Amino acid sequence: MSKIYIFESTGKAGLHAFAGDEAGSQLPERHGPWRTTGTVLPNHALPHRINRDVVEKAIEGEGFQLWRMKQS
Repeated sequence: MSKIYIFESTGKAGLHAFAGDEAGSQLPERHGPWRTTGTVLPNHALPHRINRDVVEKAIEGEGFQLWRMKQS
């Protein structure tokens, strides 16, 4: 897979997403608006020890993968 783009929802606190395109065109609108927060290069680890293989499969199938930050 190529780059993975990281997004944060500005409408739902703590909700984040990974997407395969820079615009996040397939992210669910009901959880947006979305803003880009970063990019992960090919063969680099995702933040927070999230499994890259699982995320890549979700992006291939759905176009995105949602995730939440655990509250401390």
